[in-house]
Amino acid sequence: MKKIVVCTDFSANAKAAVNYALSLAQFYGAELMLVHSYMVPVPVSEIPPSIEMYEQIKKDSELQLERAKLELEEKNKTGATISTHLENENLLIILEELNKKIKPDLFVLGTRGHRDFVDVLVGSNTMKVVNHLPAPVLIVPSAATFKPVKKIGFACDFDKVVETTPLDLLNKLVKDFDAELHVINVDYKNKHFTPDTPEQSMLLDHLLFKMKPRYHFLEGKNMAEITEVFVEKNQIDLLITIPKKHSFFEKFFKGTHTRQLVYHTNIPLLCIHEK
Repeated sequence: MKKIVVCTDFSANAKAAVNYALSLAQFYGAELMLVHSYMVPVPVSEIPPSIEMYEQIKKDSELQLERAKLELEEKNKTGATISTHLENENLLIILEELNKKIKPDLFVLGTRGHRDFVDVLVGSNTMKVVNHLPAPVLIVPSAATFKPVKKIGFACDFDKVVETTPLDLLNKLVKDFDAELHVINVDYKNKHFTPDTPEQSMLLDHLLFKMKPRYHFLEGKNMAEITEVFVEKNQIDLLITIPKKHSFFEKFFKGTHTRQLVYHTNIPLLCIHEK
């Protein structure tokens, strides 16, 4: 992992994500880019904002971003390279451009934390980024602090496992942290069991064989809540999932189910899109 991008709106919730990203960058010896999206308010009257107003908002944002960088530099004991990026643009558009230009290994965003309402860091941008940015996105709850990852949870639906399983990344994380891998599948009365499920499960076991995974088949209607209970009971440090399209697991990333999973866990959630 060589490049990490972390987003901030300078709130306390964002600070948790920024601190987590710094610790991760220090662990990997990676470059860290601190990104802020400032949006000049759209006028509600016929009188447009003055040039002075635009300049003041930009200046204030620059000062806050520089202050945030200085705070990180004080905690930066390993000499990790820290840079900043500021734009008057929608956050998703900024990250999409950065993904094309510098190709970060990871994007980090924060949330308001456990069981909070559906508002998230920089408005509703967290879920937009998860759903549309074709790159790994790590969502860090406000209560999370960095620690060596000892147990990794991989939420899987046993659908097209060869095409969708992030094998290289799983291998890297398990090896780098010397962590246990726990594969989690949630179903209710075999509603999502298909004729292909047995074969897919065997294929997954073959793919993950060297990582010696442990499998957990959980029963329940609410996948987010069932997963939350498992995570807490088994002291999982990092949860990984794939926001697939056209599959039952898509529920996690549409409407209230997505927000439930994000807000019902106090551990970082790593979202990796299908290949």
